[in-house]
Amino acid sequence: MQSGSKTCSRTDFSHIYIEKDLMADPLARKITERLPDAKVIPVTHYKDVFSRPRQQYDLMKNSRSLILAKNTGRLIYDGAPYCQDFDMENFSYTNPLMNCIYDCDYCFLKGVYDTPDIVVFINFDDYKKEIEKKLAEGPLYLCISYDTDLMALNGLTGLCDMWTEYAKDRDGLTIEIRTKSSPSEFTVSDHIIYAFTLSPDEVKDKYENKTPDLGSRLKAVKRALDKGANVRLCFDPLMKIENFEDVYRNFIDRVSREIDLNSVRDISCGTFRISADYVKRMRKNGPLSEAAWYPYENRGGVMAYPEDEARAMTDLVIEEISKHTERGKIYLWK
Repeated sequence: MQSGSKTCSRTDFSHIYIEKDLMADPLARKITERLPDAKVIPVTHYKDVFSRPRQQYDLMKNSRSLILAKNTGRLIYDGAPYCQDFDMENFSYTNPLMNCIYDCDYCFLKGVYDTPDIVVFINFDDYKKEIEKKLAEGPLYLCISYDTDLMALNGLTGLCDMWTEYAKDRDGLTIEIRTKSSPSEFTVSDHIIYAFTLSPDEVKDKYENKTPDLGSRLKAVKRALDKGANVRLCFDPLMKIENFEDVYRNFIDRVSREIDLNSVRDISCGTFRISADYVKRMRKNGPLSEAAWYPYENRGGVMAYPEDEARAMTDLVIEEISKHTERGKIYLWK
């Protein structure tokens, strides 16, 4: 089983809510057995817990709940305008989980949900049926870890293993698994891309609570490359931080010394940006969040650093990366 370091422990979830129709489901039983200290509570529908009014996000994240459910709504979405499509056609994403085990200060999910609780949709067969319908129309590029870090919770749910087993030989399907975790095992297939988000330790310490440090992530990248897996590196989001130039120059230098950048599939680069619609909720859910309260510019409904600052940040990082690999390998979010 693929797993990620510094993920969840048996005490991270105080309660497990399970939809009544799923109480006997084999995967639900496996997950509950892996969390023997959590109290199990049956519910009619996951939204009865997840969408409760007047939730206190900052207090709840210290004792979050896990919710096991069946997704009866939409299963596949068109790619969002705030993420890169890497020139792939039929770019889509899916949500086998809602919310993330990590607690990154800048995470857009804090602007989407009023709770840190995590929903796990365990009806994987329904996802496969929907994908097969899409594949009947042509090749599909699918991000499976867009609204969560699926790999980080794989040791608990096993869902990442299910996805890679399904995708590895499925003609026409390419899946991207984006993660900040440090997995030790990988599936080698042209149909699977492991996308590692890398950040300087200064950014990790300031904004990325609970995530593995840079050294752990780089070790995972090396393991993946040594195994022969497809690897994407994501220098995204770039965060404006004190001594940005020195921090990111040293960061790129370290990455390039430990990883042959010519051996990766491609590289993503972009400054922090978020839908303006999410910022108000982020500020409510994280009243002390520096990332939420930064005086961003609203550019067409997207909150971002002032354009000249953002350009200077990306120019510096791209210049540093380009010292170690060809410029055409770098995709820039605009």
